[in-house]
Amino acid sequence: MNDFGKLNFSTSFNPTSAFPIDARTVFDTYEDAFTAAQTAGEIGSTNTKYFYGMTLTVGTKKYVIQNDRTLIELVQSYTAEKILPDDCILKVGKMYFLGEITELTVGLPESAAIGDMVYLSFSTGAITPAVVLTTGNFIGLDGLIFLANRYYEFIGMWNGSVWVFAKNEVTL
Repeated sequence: MNDFGKLNFSTSFNPTSAFPIDARTVFDTYEDAFTAAQTAGEIGSTNTKYFYGMTLTVGTKKYVIQNDRTLIELVQSYTAEKILPDDCILKVGKMYFLGEITELTVGLPESAAIGDMVYLSFSTGAITPAVVLTTGNFIGLDGLIFLANRYYEFIGMWNGSVWVFAKNEVTL
């Protein structure tokens, strides 16, 4: 641990209202938190008030400042589903494991909070499936062709204007 000032005595805090003990860690927007993270330095630095490893809060989400000054979200819990919702639109905070499909109609939320994610996985049998993407602004799925006897996994992250997707395809 870096050598920096310490109180050298024991103390405790017992807040009497809903105010954070360290106001530096609470932000209204992700952009504000990201801007603060861009000034972070080593623990004990006198050149900044933010340090690598510091936890920042934006609404109900928590982020940790990384050594490269990026923010990584802490524990975003997801629930697993085996079927799509009635409107066929993927929901943030849900992981959809559909099993083997022969056809699929799916849509994306029109927007979300920056950093929110959607997840979808399925396998195809001996017949090439008919897959239709109905709604959503996205990149990373250009020229997508679905084949028979494959396992597909899609992870999308909302960047503030579009869903950015990564895809994994495995031959079964």
